[in-house]
Amino acid sequence: MPASALQAASRAQQIARHVLGLQRTQEDQQQPDAHPAQRAQASDTNKPTIPIQKVPRSPAHSQRQEVVVVGGTVMDVQASLPSVPAGQVLNFSTNPGTVSFTVGGVGRNIAEAVGRLLHSGQPATASKAGHMRSPYQRQLRAKNSKKASVWLISAVGQDAAGETCIQYFRQEPRRIGVATEAIKVCQGARTASVMGLFLPVRGSAELVTGVADTEIVEVEVDPKWIYKFKDRIKQANIVVLDANVAPGALSFTAKLA
Repeated sequence: MPASALQAASRAQQIARHVLGLQRTQEDQQQPDAHPAQRAQASDTNKPTIPIQKVPRSPAHSQRQEVVVVGGTVMDVQASLPSVPAGQVLNFSTNPGTVSFTVGGVGRNIAEAVGRLLHSGQPATASKAGHMRSPYQRQLRAKNSKKASVWLISAVGQDAAGETCIQYFRQEPRRIGVATEAIKVCQGARTASVMGLFLPVRGSAELVTGVADTEIVEVEVDPKWIYKFKDRIKQANIVVLDANVAPGALSFTAKLA
């Protein structure tokens, strides 16, 4: 499993744990008969492990937990030459192998993983080997999915790769739980893509070289687009920033939050 997928899965668990802790804190506050010491103990147990900005919220939003992710949506292309040793690759020609396409991107991966955890309690796509299984999944599954939502602020091109990335979320919206309204579709632009070439090295597939075409993430996920969703950002319990976005957009989002 790629290290980036494991990192996204691990970060998603932390974020889901935050949201679950916030839900518990609100439930404790709604129980006036509970002893103050018991409420304090429950609050200490669920202290966040990463910084979050608390924003005053209206009663209409007091029961709804929201996570906003600002980051890249990428089409990952993996080319493998499992039967060709590294020293026998044909240069300036084609080599027999396999090519696979997978929706990815740091921000997109985290959004999907958090959405799956909050809405269905199912492991994320990268968890088939059991890396995402934890006691929190059973607790999250028991929660009402209407109390949580995940928004991804991103950009894709008006091409086949961009359509695939968006439709991936729309095919199973209740299971994946990620809103696509904040994914900008840019006419005449290419969806971000990363191609990696893997060769067998010492018994395992190793990345030999790759090409990253991610300009759209740095250019189109800009303050002007992010500002359209300022209310979502201000109301969110947690805002996740993908460092592949331009520094100016990151600092702008932080100020909004």
